Amino acid sequence: MTPEWHADEDELLSEYNDPNTPWDRRAHILLTLAYKANSRGEIGDELTYLQAGLEIALEHKLILWQIHFRITLARVMLNTQGNPKAALEYALEAEAMLPEFTLDKDELDKKAALANVMGKIMVAFDRYPEAVFQYKMQAELNELLHIDRGVATGYEKAAECLIEIGELDQAEELLEKARALYLEYAMPGDICDVDRLQARIMLGRGMAKPARDLLLSVRNAERALNDGSRTETKLWLGIAFIETGEFERAERYLQRVRKGAYKPWQREFRIAKLASEALAKLLTQLGRESEARSILAQAMAVDSRLPKIGDDNKPFIEIENLLESNQPAAALIVAGELIMKKCEEGDIAGRWKANFAAIQCYRQSEDFLAIATLWDTLTQASLEFQDEIVIQLKNIVSHALYKVGRYDEAIEINDRLLADYRLGQSIQEKAYAYENRFRFLKAQKKSVEAKKWIDSAIEKNMEAGNIDRALMLSKTFRTKGKDKPESY
Repeated sequence: MTPEWHADEDELLSEYNDPNTPWDRRAHILLTLAYKANSRGEIGDELTYLQAGLEIALEHKLILWQIHFRITLARVMLNTQGNPKAALEYALEAEAMLPEFTLDKDELDKKAALANVMGKIMVAFDRYPEAVFQYKMQAELNELLHIDRGVATGYEKAAECLIEIGELDQAEELLEKARALYLEYAMPGDICDVDRLQARIMLGRGMAKPARDLLLSVRNAERALNDGSRTETKLWLGIAFIETGEFERAERYLQRVRKGAYKPWQREFRIAKLASEALAKLLTQLGRESEARSILAQAMAVDSRLPKIGDDNKPFIEIENLLESNQPAAALIVAGELIMKKCEEGDIAGRWKANFAAIQCYRQSEDFLAIATLWDTLTQASLEFQDEIVIQLKNIVSHALYKVGRYDEAIEINDRLLADYRLGQSIQEKAYAYENRFRFLKAQKKSVEAKKWIDSAIEKNMEAGNIDRALMLSKTFRTKGKDKPESY
């Protein structure tokens, strides 16, 4: 489905209008015409050709062409039309048509292209954990296809998103992989992109001077390769100059970036905002508060007019209130509607929160089989990026699996949970994890090994201030009482 760049447009149109031309060939012609229109900057014509191609593919049941046009339209809506919501709709339609598991080369290729587009869309909405998931998927799919450039790009973009959320060590690991691949294929321009991100990691670690020196080297390489350095390089160089105390150079760079990035044809509004914020910080530091306030006001005025998907917490609050008033059935209806909404929006984090809300409803009803059944339907790779719910959800799910007799799976989840550094952020969840471990081992008749876990669970409940539960556990499990306190 590669565009025919060297084909004559008049000849293509003549072939398209020939009634004997097959419909899949007409779809290919429209794709070529769209790409040619894009190369001339005729964005409206590009969109018209692509939408016409999708209509033909739909009418004549050309499945691969439907997927291809939707992915291309998603990219165009995002990159040239500036409409990430429409891009997301096309991307989700394409995703729904692709199988979850496949070894077909064309389907793998489409899934890799879609992962790249979805990553960009998630970045447009500042949803970086979801973007990391998509870019890692892009790398993995390209690895299956033996396309090293796609692997490197996936790693690079995932690293950039990890930097945004402060996961510098993980980002550095992925950048090393990307850099090695770019170096192997002699791609200095892409190595510049990697080194710019490495400089950002240095800045995040307080290594201002090495970061500045690396960015100066990147700038010089880009000038040789492209007759000018990239906007991002100038942005981070300006920020590095602030950290090294070179205030005049910093102001000059950031002013230049800010003014250039706000140009409508550049569509670099996020870079402009970052430059504005850094410049305002510098001007405030220099005692020029009035100028700083003016620059920030301008940046906020533009940012408020850019598309966003905000979190709507009202349904979650409604579910919480219904559960508190012991109405799990009503809460489950709200959670079900919320799951459907989040799926339609392509909001991965929101979809996990909605499924977690449903699991909480089932837990209150003590419907452990429903929890296990819902868990089996979920694609769990993206769960690891949901820091807000991952620990509590795994505690609840592992307990439900134990209750329905799936002991091995319960212990496997508990193993991963106990090894997760995030468990240490909640003493109470750690107590629950220890208590679960005790139950699982006891069910497997490993009483000696189980005893140390209940002792630790009691100790952690005391540490968390949950004295009542600690006493209940002690009374129940250190004596021959009934196994009561399971609901949490």
